[in-house]
Amino acid sequence: MSSSSPIPPNTSSLPLRAFKDCNKQTRKDGFIFGGCALFLSGFFSHRVLRLSRNNTILATLSATVISSYMFAQQSTRQCLQAKMEAMERARKLGTYSEEGGDEALLSDEDVMEKNHA
Repeated sequence: MSSSSPIPPNTSSLPLRAFKDCNKQTRKDGFIFGGCALFLSGFFSHRVLRLSRNNTILATLSATVISSYMFAQQSTRQCLQAKMEAMERARKLGTYSEEGGDEALLSDEDVMEKNHA
């Protein structure tokens, strides 16, 4: 069985800032999704399936960890793919340079901070 990497191919040209932004976003998404998975799997294990206390805890934690991990992997792939597409669009428009390459990949919050500074 082959394991798939969360990093899509051809992302080696992305600046480190893009990976940092995606990692931050992925952690936030995984945490939120994990909280939802924890609540829902606990509710269904206890109320719907009527599992014992120990089985409910085991099923809830297992479902939460597995679903959060899978969601975070997919979120990382999508974020890096979006950053790659943004970089390619900026290159085609001529607004991307290797020295200032991070400018095309800044988040909206970063742009607002930079404009107000």
